[in-house]
Amino acid sequence: MNQRFTRVNLTKQIEMSNEMKYARRCDVTNKGMNEGYCINDGMMYIKEESDMIAHLRNVEKEGNPDYDRDIKEGRLTDDYLLSEYYATEYYYWTEWDYIDEDHHYLEDGTEIQTI
Repeated sequence: MNQRFTRVNLTKQIEMSNEMKYARRCDVTNKGMNEGYCINDGMMYIKEESDMIAHLRNVEKEGNPDYDRDIKEGRLTDDYLLSEYYATEYYYWTEWDYIDEDHHYLEDGTEIQTI
């Protein structure tokens, strides 16, 4: 019985070692990511630009009482939001080159921690 458990456990470890590993998990899609947007120095991670723009629109809407008027007048374009929030250091785009073997994510967002 113990030998069977060891074999199953070893098989699972081999399968996991062959899967792509990711340094972070996207807070919108819950998928693994090795590049993307880092918000507020790691408080949140977003993989896709379209999700980042949607996030920035929500943040802007919460903090800007003139949001609807600014939209109507064409002031809050996607490029404007990306540029303004980047300039205020709200976020930056990065690639993670180092993937910690003891703590990483799989493509589906599963967190892997080994002791």
